[in-house]
Amino acid sequence: ISITDLFGEDTIDIEHTLPYSRSLDNSLQNKTVCFKEYNRKIKQNRLPSRCPNYDDILGRIKSWEEKVR
Repeated sequence: ISITDLFGEDTIDIEHTLPYSRSLDNSLQNKTVCFKEYNRKIKQNRLPSRCPNYDDILGRIKSWEEKVR
């Protein structure tokens, strides 16, 4: 997500990583920035592991694993 998208016109959502409808977790730790269209049309109320692009997501965060460890 680019800085222009983040502060631009209505294209970004703050979404619940674990869907609020399933977890009732509205904490900051359960929120991420994402494209509104993805959140509303693809992810919906799915857990991240149930999203159709889960393998792509894992590939993008692979480099973070080392930093976290």
